[in-house]
Amino acid sequence: MESGNKRKIEERFLEVRVLLDQGDAESLFTAIASLHEAIMGSPESQEAQVLKTEIDHRLQEQCRRPISLWLMKNKLVGLCLRKFKEFQTLERLAANLCFDQIAPLESERSALLVALFQVAMESFDASVLENYLRALEPRLEPQAVTPNLGKGAIN
Repeated sequence: MESGNKRKIEERFLEVRVLLDQGDAESLFTAIASLHEAIMGSPESQEAQVLKTEIDHRLQEQCRRPISLWLMKNKLVGLCLRKFKEFQTLERLAANLCFDQIAPLESERSALLVALFQVAMESFDASVLENYLRALEPRLEPQAVTPNLGKGAIN
């Protein structure tokens, strides 16, 4: 590997570390995208494997449990959101979050996964996620009355 490429990859690894230190969902998912790009340039890198393991650990600690608990707690909201095909995909992804599943995702799907995590952590209202879903794909069912998906809607 030439020194210019090596330096860029090392800078990318440093960027991933900085993002991981921020500790929020958006930074975590940005770190995944950044590491994915670095791995393309250096797939055998030991540093890449260490960072990948760290990301998988954080996904398990920070994301999977809150999303699963939120989905169980808010069954009615989940039923309303399941009208969107993309939400069903997000549920499957959330059940087994890991770097290898998230890294190749399109940016829109990755953004939806971040939004689902933020809703689960109650830093976003569920209606924000519903609006994201609505903007990305047509509803699967005819127009129906959707209950209020706000924070206080289901407890």
